[in-house]
Amino acid sequence: GNGLVIISVCIVKKLRQPSNYLVVSLAAADLSVAFAVMPFVTITDLVGGVWLFGKVFCNVFIAMDVMCCTASIMTLCIISVDR
Repeated sequence: GNGLVIISVCIVKKLRQPSNYLVVSLAAADLSVAFAVMPFVTITDLVGGVWLFGKVFCNVFIAMDVMCCTASIMTLCIISVDR
């Protein structure tokens, strides 16, 4: 769904408005959570909560998690102010 939102705003010229750019930003932030964070959380949950990806990537993962989730939250805040 998020990919379709991004594609539709990029393709349809009538949808290229500032408020829709905020929706595209939210879709991109949600996609980043889906691809950069959720697969590792899912695998960790499936193996009983054991982190299998090493200590260095654990720190990278935490940084990606905080960055992606914060981007999503901040975009929601900006959309609420815009509306």
